[in-house]
Formats: sequence, C-alpha cells, structure tokens
Amino acid sequence: MEWEEQGLRSSLVLDSASVLMLTASALMATVLSSLVELLAQASLSLSLPWRVMLKRTETRLLMQRKAMKTMKTVIVVMMMEGKTKKKKPVMQKK
Repeated sequence: MEWEEQGLRSSLVLDSASVLMLTASALMATVLSSLVELLAQASLSLSLPWRVMLKRTETRLLMQRKAMKTMKTVIVVMMMEGKTKKKKPVMQKK
C-alpha cells in the first residue's frame, strides 16, 4: 500500500512537472513570438526613413524631368515662332 501511495505521489509530481514544462514551453513561445514581432517593427521603423527619402528623391526627379520637358517645349515653340515670323521686307525708298 505504501508503494502505491508513493507511486501516486510520483505520478502527481511527474504530472506537475509536465504541466510546468508545458507552461514554460508556452511562455517561451509567447516570448519568442513577441521578440520576433518587436524585431520586425524595429526593422520596419529603421527602413521607413530610407523609403521616405527615396520617395522624395523620386518625386523631385520626376518634377525636374517635367520642368525640363516644359522648358524644351517652350524653347521649341519660341524657335518655331521665330522661324514663322517673317520679317517684313524693308521698303527702300528710291
């Protein structure tokens, strides 16, 4: 009978140890998951300024290209107007 009681106690101790191990595993998984999430957020926040700077640079380049096209158009129009406007011949008086 005594060995049955000890067996029961051993069984309860093992069950308690198993529960503790499962709890520790679940807690470790939660901690690791949180750590991965924090690292992902940190990575995103570090790369965000670079993305913003890149987007601003792209926008600036697009604006410069549009300005250059506009200037080219203005120059071409001015040249065309200069060619199409014929100077009136000056009448020489005799």
